[in-house]
Amino acid sequence: MEVRGTGVRDRLPERHLLLDQSHDTSIGNFFFHINYDGELEGLWSGYQERNDTLNSGRYRFVPVLDAYSIHPVHRSHVPAAVDIAEQQLGPEDVSAELLTRALDADDAHFGHVAQIDTGFETETSLAANLTDSLLGEPSITDRTGPGDPVPSEVIGFCVGGVLDQDAFRSSLNVPETELSKALQHADRVGVIGTVAVKDGFEKRGIGTELVERCLETCADNGATALFALGRERDDDVAIAGILESFGFREVARIDGYWREERTDCADCEASPCTCTAVLYARYQSPEEIE
Repeated sequence: MEVRGTGVRDRLPERHLLLDQSHDTSIGNFFFHINYDGELEGLWSGYQERNDTLNSGRYRFVPVLDAYSIHPVHRSHVPAAVDIAEQQLGPEDVSAELLTRALDADDAHFGHVAQIDTGFETETSLAANLTDSLLGEPSITDRTGPGDPVPSEVIGFCVGGVLDQDAFRSSLNVPETELSKALQHADRVGVIGTVAVKDGFEKRGIGTELVERCLETCADNGATALFALGRERDDDVAIAGILESFGFREVARIDGYWREERTDCADCEASPCTCTAVLYARYQSPEEIE
């Protein structure tokens, strides 16, 4: 809509003036394809009228994964979890002994696993969803018989613990001066330990849900402060986004934190390890603690 005439524009209500901007002559192109992993990838380019610029970029849409669930760690989960740790983090990161400690109900440590039901063939690509809508056929086929247990696969895990102040300090290779006063005075510290997701299942929200379950367990066991370690690689900390989304903040950095523990680091590929540890903390409000 174009308003013409001297003085008319000044007398029109603001909602009418907005109509002047409702037509945008920007143009663009989109090219998409579905790759072999069922992901929708594409390129775009176009002219933006408002800024008088040409722009381009990429799109990547990951299929939704909704057939998994989170459970407390069981002895049968340990081999699969150790395998994920070795593949994603390196052979020295998580031992079977550490995971087994999470099985002891009297211990301060805990663990959770993410499992996907492999009794179903799930097609989550856009092509499959389009087929569903056109043919009315379900994209999930049950491959189990009546009464059969549904087989499952471990696709991620996390371990942590709720420690008193003495146990917390002895578990860390951190000088006391690097710990905030709040952490030093917390009666019980909830520690988010290792979080790992199997290759091919990353960026589906699984790591976020595992951390959320850890936080719930910490609150249930009276943690008044929360602590986590992240490893910096190429100026990036993989778990930083998840921790920050739950209110954690960076409190310290320690170069060569794992120097004495790791002789074969998959991240820095140095022997001994030269990776930098990034320390994160969050403090619980009273209503979060049970």
